Amino acid sequence: MGQAQSNPTAEGENCDGYIVRRKDQKEWIAKAKSGDKAARICVAAASNYMKAIPDQPTVCGCCDTPFLLGYIPQAFLVLIPTRRDPEKGKAYTRAVCWECSKHDDRWLVEHGVRRVGLAPAVSAPRQ
Repeated sequence: MGQAQSNPTAEGENCDGYIVRRKDQKEWIAKAKSGDKAARICVAAASNYMKAIPDQPTVCGCCDTPFLLGYIPQAFLVLIPTRRDPEKGKAYTRAVCWECSKHDDRWLVEHGVRRVGLAPAVSAPRQ
């Protein structure tokens, strides 16, 4: 459960990257309940993404593998802009497939953040 360094997205916006893994879900929720602002944003972003999956086709944010209906992503890449603009929202979210989730956090951030041609949130709007 961790944060990667600040990274520019393909769109040039600097963001702090967090990997929210399914196996660490209880830890993330506990941190969010204890008042950790980044954890609250990450938990909300992952939850909102999961709610959007049934309505929209979605793919892995690192490799473009399509998720089948009912698939539960093994991890989420949550990017929180370092310069927050309330008009634009609080976070970008991308789901990560089983294969890509086997990589370490740094790999996920590097491959997910710098994807060219992907919208900041593949299937869920910014939270």
